[in-house]
Amino acid sequence: MAPRRPSWLRVLLVALLLGSAATASALPLNLRLKQAVKNTGQKLKAKLRLDKLGIVVTTEAQIGYGTSIMGDAGFIITPKDEETHKRKVAAFTSLEVEAFGRGVRGTLATDKEFSGLEQKYWMVRTGSAIYGDRITLPVIPEVISIYAARSGGIGMRFTPFLLPLGLSFPTNQLARWGFTVYIQHPWLAKVANPTLAFYDYLNRKIAKPVRQAWNRNVGDPMTRAWKRFRGKLSNDPVAKPESALPESERLVLREPELDERT
Repeated sequence: MAPRRPSWLRVLLVALLLGSAATASALPLNLRLKQAVKNTGQKLKAKLRLDKLGIVVTTEAQIGYGTSIMGDAGFIITPKDEETHKRKVAAFTSLEVEAFGRGVRGTLATDKEFSGLEQKYWMVRTGSAIYGDRITLPVIPEVISIYAARSGGIGMRFTPFLLPLGLSFPTNQLARWGFTVYIQHPWLAKVANPTLAFYDYLNRKIAKPVRQAWNRNVGDPMTRAWKRFRGKLSNDPVAKPESALPESERLVLREPELDERT
């Protein structure tokens, strides 16, 4: 007796039952995979601490070396505030004038919090409302520099491009433009803070005593000598304007007397 063939209806029913069973078993697996990916993303975000990430990007142009003028423009995105959980975003522009290692930079931003003045003394900059105090370490002078800031970040200044001012070599090397990228993060603070602490140590142990010795032995005597010199000038009648002299010391201009015989 030949075996009985299953009808197409029975085959379809079995296929539907097997498919529904496979779908039911796969659904929890998909949910578990989605939850695992979500948990991994949250753990990675918490570990990277992206809410503490801040960035400053600028483009700048500089003319001169040692004695120079420099302007830049850029934007800042701050880390999330611990209370409001919001970031601050602002655009700004700056102008800096430097002479013999000392300079000042003025910044004007869309948010007044980031506007202000920054002082420069060789490699040290203080008073910036955007970066805080920072130290610049030149890798290739006037081309590549790295700086560490007290706000907890590391930045790089990259200015290899020449301004198209039609200058010839070597004068054209004094006109450059480029960009600066500064990243603020707790991980980078582990590098920036020890660098600044080492600078503070050198400043306290070496630079400060040197400045005090200079002022005591050179600066203060020169200041006193200048004041004495100005005092002598103030007592010299020649150095005083005639209006400041007493009447007895003023020069009396007399008209020439005419000879009556003529």
